[in-house]
Amino acid sequence: MSDRKADHDFVRTCKSVATRQSLYVEKLQNHPGAASLDLTQVGSGDEVRVRHLACSPTTCQRLREMGFCENALVTKIRGGADLVCWVCGTRVALSARLAKQILVEHVDGKS
Repeated sequence: MSDRKADHDFVRTCKSVATRQSLYVEKLQNHPGAASLDLTQVGSGDEVRVRHLACSPTTCQRLREMGFCENALVTKIRGGADLVCWVCGTRVALSARLAKQILVEHVDGKS
C-alpha cells in the first residue's frame, strides 16, 4: 500500500471516529435524564458533576487519571480556548475540544 493511500485511509478513519463521537454526544445530550451540558457550556465559577466521558477509551482513561471520573465534582475556573478547572484539589487545564467530551450536570439545581 502506498504512503499516500495509507494517509488517506487514516484521515478517513479519524473523520469517521470523530463523526461517531459527535453523534454519540448529541444522542446523550438529547436523551431524557441524561447530562445536557458539556464542560465548555458551563459558566466560570459553576460547580458540576461529571456524568459521562464521551471519548475514546484511551482518552477516557487519561481523563480519569487526571480526576475527571464519573460523579467527580468539578469547578470551572476559566473558559475560552483552554479551560481551567478545579478537580480533586488540583487546577487542571484542558483544551476546549477535550472539554466538549466531558458531559456534566449542575449539582446545585441550576439548568
